[in-house]
Amino acid sequence: MNKTLILTAPAIALSFALGLAFTAPAFADSDDPSCAKVEGKWMSKEKARERAMLMGYDARKVKTEDGCYEIYATNKDGERFEIFMHPVTGKVVETKKKS
Repeated sequence: MNKTLILTAPAIALSFALGLAFTAPAFADSDDPSCAKVEGKWMSKEKARERAMLMGYDARKVKTEDGCYEIYATNKDGERFEIFMHPVTGKVVETKKKS
């Protein structure tokens, strides 16, 4: 039984190391809210504002930042947020609460 554990432990470690090696680039991309590689027809700023409102925000201003729509908004409690939205899909890339 000890031989089995000794043989499988390196295999598990190797699998884990390979898994980290292949996912590391994904971690780097997920930290960046950039939509710089956007392809397709952009929705209008008004449509982005409507999407934010459907999520429960009062969208005050919509601008373009690093290829994303950056939406300045407040929630029902008056808390301020910056919402980064993909300009084609409307998917929220990142939300930052402002103090």
